[in-house]
Amino acid sequence: MKVEAGMAHLIQHWLDMGERIPDVKDDVLQSYTEDLGDGYQADIKICNGDGPWIDAVLFKDGHEVQTLEPGFHFLGHYEFQHGDRKFVVEVDTDYVCPHGVRGPCNACDVAGDLAYDAWREDQRKDF
Repeated sequence: MKVEAGMAHLIQHWLDMGERIPDVKDDVLQSYTEDLGDGYQADIKICNGDGPWIDAVLFKDGHEVQTLEPGFHFLGHYEFQHGDRKFVVEVDTDYVCPHGVRGPCNACDVAGDLAYDAWREDQRKDF
């Protein structure tokens, strides 16, 4: 599953903050779905609770069959199992910054700032 680098940076920033994102209309900040075939799909949601966290869930024919422990690091592998079937969803970005870092780079905050501005503008539409 590929995620735009600026958004990946913003999501990890939220997770690292450890505090609820104020003035947000929904409890789900961002959501991604991967079709795994044979009726299986994985949802990776960034939720806004007491502090942002990742809710990773495996579905079979629209029914929840496994929920992983809450996570706090966005990019990487999410491993699911249902019966004797194992599924691995990798969340990654194609972007490599000028510093040679794949994905969010602390030295490249500009991409995260631009993604945050666009996300925040979208949040304001319903207020």
